[in-house]
Amino acid sequence: MTSSRLLVCLLVSGCFVSVPPLAENQGAGGNAGNGGASCTPGTFVACYEGPEGTQDVGECRTGTAECVADGQLASCESQILPGIELCITEPALDEDCNGAANDRCANWAREYGTSGQQGIEAMNVTATGDVLVTGRNNGSIDLGGATLTTSSSNARAFVARLDTSRMRCPDAHCWSVGFGGTGKSTTNGIVESTAGDALLVGSFTSRLDIGTVQAPSGSSTLSMFVTKLDGDNGVSQWIRHYGTDANDEELIDVAPRPNGGVATAGFTTGTIDFQTPQGSISAMGEDALVLTLDAAGVAQWAHGYGGAGDDRAVRVIADADGTLYVTGWFAEEIDFGCSSGALTTAEGPDAFVAKLDAAGQCVWSIALGGPDEQRGQALARIDDRVLVGVNFAGTISDADAVMLETAEDVDVLIAELDVADGKLVTHHFFPAAGEQELWDLAPGPNGIVAAALSLRGSIDFGGGPLLVPTYDVDIDDAAILVLEADGRHRFSRSFGGVRGDDDAFSVAFDAEGRLFAAGEFDGSLDVGTGAMFSQSVDAYLLRIDDP
Repeated sequence: MTSSRLLVCLLVSGCFVSVPPLAENQGAGGNAGNGGASCTPGTFVACYEGPEGTQDVGECRTGTAECVADGQLASCESQILPGIELCITEPALDEDCNGAANDRCANWAREYGTSGQQGIEAMNVTATGDVLVTGRNNGSIDLGGATLTTSSSNARAFVARLDTSRMRCPDAHCWSVGFGGTGKSTTNGIVESTAGDALLVGSFTSRLDIGTVQAPSGSSTLSMFVTKLDGDNGVSQWIRHYGTDANDEELIDVAPRPNGGVATAGFTTGTIDFQTPQGSISAMGEDALVLTLDAAGVAQWAHGYGGAGDDRAVRVIADADGTLYVTGWFAEEIDFGCSSGALTTAEGPDAFVAKLDAAGQCVWSIALGGPDEQRGQALARIDDRVLVGVNFAGTISDADAVMLETAEDVDVLIAELDVADGKLVTHHFFPAAGEQELWDLAPGPNGIVAAALSLRGSIDFGGGPLLVPTYDVDIDDAAILVLEADGRHRFSRSFGGVRGDDDAFSVAFDAEGRLFAAGEFDGSLDVGTGAMFSQSVDAYLLRIDDP
């Protein structure tokens, strides 16, 4: 890290950078470990550059540094620093040097896909500990029931309920549904309603079939849809779809509202009427959209937000009283109706976060921006804070001061905001060479939070470097990060092979504190339960019982 980068981080409270603490006999830096006095040339000094508490624990070992002719210590040699727990060693080894061997490895994992390309785009854990998953299928996929098949040239969505403990459903499969129709369909968000049903959003062209329920659009452009499936058997209860022949509309995320209702977020282009008291919405380019419906699928209120350029809402979460938090990005100006006025940017897109009350009225809104691209991608609600995950290039700032600068391409920021007024409480920043993208955040027990990511290059979240293939900068590895309630590193792990992209798109905790992660992989994947191999791109789901 350059001195200027370190200075920026020291000036900003909460900036997390990987600077290993100096141990008592550290060899790097010349005089470390000898009080600043010159050492005796030709002698050797014990040294260790790993985090405090890991020296000579597990597989970690102290090294030695030679005192060279000028009386300075050379680099520390033969030390073994903390690494990633491999999970598959026999006997079990403690590679991350935390005192426990093969800990925080996956306890259950499954791949899904037979031919073509498949991926899990979103996931949610139900009140009973089952997992709702949804994604795309460009061939055939077997989730444990009947094989779901579609044309490889026409991607179709699927949804399933899985019981990874296999206490109620044989071989983990409770039910699965493949979407039919005459066009393509994608699903982006899934959640359990307060009444125990599955709420699902996405987009489609031409006609969408979910069992006996149909949604015709008759158009090659994207129409948005939201549907409710019976939580016990996956049968569609109703489907609502909206769109025009000339423009694309898409719903990207969904959250449960009181009494079985639903809140959705996405974007719309052109003019669209949801038959709500607000009347029709007319977009300038792509405008961010928030739409709410009751338990019967009747639209309650809808608001479009944005100006010239493209603006999107991509994540929405809800409190028990129906209060909503929304994030995404905007190109020039976006106005949520707050008394503070519209958010503007000189150079977009910038990330935004907004809090809306149960009736859709703005409580507060903030922008996180800079001269390059900043995109709000994930949200989580923990106690009196709302956490937003931002992928950004260049620099990023809030309304008060310059915050951070990326190391190279795209870096990840997790900002913690006060739920009352949206003010920045602290943030966690992980600069690294290459490109890192955060896709999802999930609150866990005792204030911990998990993140699902895709990595290109090497990054250290605080538990040792996570390495991905360096010979091809266009290959992703999937990664999971868990932070303590105070923002300290709890654990992180990357996984993937060398053939193609491997991504973690979604994370969630169950009531017992077990962590689930899902995404897609191309080639091979081993999360500690044995190697899995895909024919092309396959979906995966894993569970870690001790995160």
